Amino acid sequence: MQSHEPNSYRVDIGDAGACSEHCDELTPLQVLSRSGATPKALLEGTRGVLLVDGYSGYNDVEKVSSRRRAACHAHVRRYFFESLKTAPENETLLKTIKKFRP
Repeated sequence: MQSHEPNSYRVDIGDAGACSEHCDELTPLQVLSRSGATPKALLEGTRGVLLVDGYSGYNDVEKVSSRRRAACHAHVRRYFFESLKTAPENETLLKTIKKFRP
């Protein structure tokens, strides 16, 4: 996400393993680049779930950590929404997704 600082991005990092039911403790970091080297360096050796969009800069994180990558709900929904022009049958999937998060 673009931060308030010019030419920098905000990254929120939390340890789901240290949370009981709800984890509200995130560490915000300002980074200068969204290149793949940034998440790789920040998350090397960590564990848990990496909840991100489809940006390819996160691809190497699984190679240097034991994190599993999970898709952001909003992005999954958007991909199905954008596919309606060529695959109108995906409307059924969108209705199912809406049940989980209106």
